Amino acid sequence: GWRDGVYSTPALGDIDGDRKSEMIMSSSDGYLHVWENINSSIPPYSLEWPQFHHDYQRTGLYGWVGGLSGGDANPGEFSTATTLSFTLEDTSHTQVKIYDVQGNKVKTLVDQILAPRDYNLIWHGKDDNYTLLPNGVYLVEFNVNNQSKTVWVKINR
Repeated sequence: GWRDGVYSTPALGDIDGDRKSEMIMSSSDGYLHVWENINSSIPPYSLEWPQFHHDYQRTGLYGWVGGLSGGDANPGEFSTATTLSFTLEDTSHTQVKIYDVQGNKVKTLVDQILAPRDYNLIWHGKDDNYTLLPNGVYLVEFNVNNQSKTVWVKINR
């Protein structure tokens, strides 16, 4: 359904390869929610979720970003700043980039090799030229060793 400007349709699939069906749905806070039907038993690949097969390995797995946990924007909607939190389990080449909804990169927050630990990056809604960006939705891409996770944030000043 439509809620807070984010359209979400539930999908069914065996996205983790355990032969049990999952229901997947995004919410207006930018999170992807997954519920597993622990009592189901399905033949492999009989329930497809082709929209998810976007990773480099074409696995379709939802937990495929190795060595990264988190990758969240808190809060998802902000007026002056938001904190982008993630944890690296290994030393990894890490990029955190922000794109507008047209796919144009507007800000690079990180592009370097980082040590394993918790990170809390603060973004003030400015582009690479330190100019305040207009209100709207932006995509934050966490890229760890060429595997990426994307969440959205909304500037509302």
